[in-house]
This record gives sequence, C-alpha cells and structure tokens, in this order.
Amino acid sequence: MSKARTAAHTGFIADWLPPVGHERPSRALLDPSLLETDVLYTPGGDPGLMVVLHSSDLLRATSATVAPLGAESEPEPSGTAARAAG
Repeated sequence: MSKARTAAHTGFIADWLPPVGHERPSRALLDPSLLETDVLYTPGGDPGLMVVLHSSDLLRATSATVAPLGAESEPEPSGTAARAAG
C-alpha cells in the first residue's frame, strides 16, 4: 500500500503508523518473534512519538493474526540446501 493510501485509510502518516487507533479497521499480522520480546516500541502516530507496550497487549489490542513474516521464516526453494552443501 502506498504512503498516501495508508494515510488516507488510517489517518496517520505512513512512516509513523501506530498499531492501533486507525480511522478504519485494519488487518494486522504479527510475526511470532515479536511475542518473544516482552516490551515493544512502536510509532505513535506523530513524528517523534513512540508507544511502549507489552507484546501480549499488542496482540490483544490489534486482534492480529500471528504468522511468520520475515525472510528467515520462508522455506528454501527445493534443492537449494543440497546445492549449497555440494
């Protein structure tokens, strides 16, 4: 989603998009690695404003779907490990 479209949908500057408080409901995805950290720091909606919250509170407040999102979470293409080892 473009920065302009993000701002129009949520009411916040895209670079400072907080996880909650959007003007319209938003689907949230949360990488499971974030749940391994007790305290998280997120953008607060305005430049320089940060929100500090527990990862369990973020999950509860956003009703996020927990799913692997990072590059490390993606399976290797078939045969890649065998070629690298050989």
